[in-house]
Amino acid sequence: MMIKINLFEFINSFKIYLHKKNILRLFFLLSLNLTIYSSSKYGMITYIPHVIGSTIKSNLEINYKNIVITAIIIIIFLLTLIIALLVSIIIRRKTEKMLRSLAEGVPDGLLVHSLNGKILHCNKIFYQRYGYSYSEITKMNIKDIETPDSVKLYNDRLKKQIKDRVYSCEITHRSKEGKFIPVECNTTLINYHSKPAVLSIVRDITDRKNSERERELLLKELENKNDELASLLYAASHD
Repeated sequence: MMIKINLFEFINSFKIYLHKKNILRLFFLLSLNLTIYSSSKYGMITYIPHVIGSTIKSNLEINYKNIVITAIIIIIFLLTLIIALLVSIIIRRKTEKMLRSLAEGVPDGLLVHSLNGKILHCNKIFYQRYGYSYSEITKMNIKDIETPDSVKLYNDRLKKQIKDRVYSCEITHRSKEGKFIPVECNTTLINYHSKPAVLSIVRDITDRKNSERERELLLKELENKNDELASLLYAASHD
């Protein structure tokens, strides 16, 4: 038995599938005029495709090619985007690793904090100087390790930092055990993960301060000696 599907039925089917946006089935129905043969001898049903018309076939072939080309372009674009993203991540991680290695090689403390003082990153020298671990100190604010007098001047320092971008100062920090540490800070305004932050090189100047104090004491002692000598000479000249 042979059943031929009417062309008008196909057109109606096309409209239904087009409305449902089922592209694969639409293409299948538009491309094929199915003649169904039933064979009791072989006990099976065979679908034999026939061309609806040269015009329909031509249009379908063009549409199919357009769909394939568009799909290929989209796939290539997505693959390119994914590759670019992966390369960007790899480069960023390598750069961060290199910067961390450089930071650990610096003899001074290296600190990055937000504009409100939140500690974002520091090298080993910095957090060990104050007796904290890295995880502890990155949960703190820079004001937590400054003396009260230094904290009072923080907003003024920040204004100068934002205005000039580069700033230097001497302040006093405090360790976990309460030890006071005089430091020299050389800072610059940077972008850290797309947000403004302050990069600071923090140098412990305890030895320098002690040397300055000793020098001042020696100068004062020398002045006292000179005064005593001048007094003796004056007294001797009037005897």
